Amino acid sequence: MKIKKYFWFSLSLLVAASMVMVACTPQATPTEAPAATEAPAATEAPAATEAPAATEAPQQRKRRQPPSRPRPGVGGLVMLDWAGYELPEFWPDFKKNHPDVQVDFSFLTESAEVFSKLQSGFEADLVHPCSNFWELLVKNNMVQPIDTSKLKNWSGVSPSLAKQGEIDGKQYWVPWDWGFESILVRKDLVKKVPESWADIWTHSIKVIFP
Repeated sequence: MKIKKYFWFSLSLLVAASMVMVACTPQATPTEAPAATEAPAATEAPAATEAPAATEAPQQRKRRQPPSRPRPGVGGLVMLDWAGYELPEFWPDFKKNHPDVQVDFSFLTESAEVFSKLQSGFEADLVHPCSNFWELLVKNNMVQPIDTSKLKNWSGVSPSLAKQGEIDGKQYWVPWDWGFESILVRKDLVKKVPESWADIWTHSIKVIFP
């Protein structure tokens, strides 16, 4: 009887002790599942680069218009001439007698331009090439003969020079200047004013061979 009591008593102690041990054993705290790694914030798509504003088409440069010229024979005169002859000092009588007539000039740098301009369709009332182009212009029907009866000063033109402007029996040209060189003299320094190129040559020879 005592043995049974002792057995049950011992068993009771073991159960109690095991309960105490279980209660004192630190319970493994369940490791919290790591917080789900947040998906990286979606990188915003770069803002669409705005297409550059359409560049306005550059304004078309206005073509420079040539100065208006009177039509030949209509309210004015168109001259195809050398620079310098546009000065009114070369045509004072015409300017005085016809103040309302507009005289417009197109300039030359060489006589060949007279041929090329007329050939391209340029229209002029009067042209002023050198004598080496006279016949060429006549043969190509670029000029018309002149009615000298309407020129009140025609009798003052040197006959030998006037004859050079006559082609096929018709007067196409009026020579009004001759030669390319002139003599300029300072009267305060030159005692005897030369009257011709021969005077210059003679003087030069005397200077070189006194």
